Amino acid sequence: MECKARQILINIYNNNNNNILSKSLTEIITKANGAIYIYIDKIKDTDKPAVIHIETVLQTYKRVLVLMLNSREVANWLRIVEHEMAFMKDFSKGLHIRERSYNLIAPRVLITFKPENKEHLRGIEKANRLNYYLIHKARWIKPTARRRIGQTHAYAILTVTFTDYANLLIRDGLIMFRARVCPTKQKVEPI
Repeated sequence: MECKARQILINIYNNNNNNILSKSLTEIITKANGAIYIYIDKIKDTDKPAVIHIETVLQTYKRVLVLMLNSREVANWLRIVEHEMAFMKDFSKGLHIRERSYNLIAPRVLITFKPENKEHLRGIEKANRLNYYLIHKARWIKPTARRRIGQTHAYAILTVTFTDYANLLIRDGLIMFRARVCPTKQKVEPI
């Protein structure tokens, strides 16, 4: 978990003027650290971390860069929107920091809930006094066509964007359509 907290995932959207993937990992690390140092010299933020350094870079097959920073505080500081925008501008065009998502299993959800309806997701966030767009998406575990006749409840998977809120929902539960639901972490089974 500490390792994941230090990582930043970067999506590459614009491929026309972007040659970042054609560079070696050492060149990417050098360019990323250079972009951070250029940005740090420009700002007069008293809350900035003392040492900001990118240790390693990995490239996935889905065209995502994984930057490993020196601490969790640095990663959280870099995720702030104004810092992210300035870093990406100096690093390379067409990049965006992607938030890591966490899946929670919500048992016994009323089937009146429609996971594809964004208004239902915003309603759950409002009812639980959560930040908007915290619940990124939702889906049923079992397809609706395979439900038995008269079924009123089913299991759903909620995708949440922040670790702290995922842990908060696991600890405190949440209200979905006037019913208390206690979600749990989705365990990933080996393939």
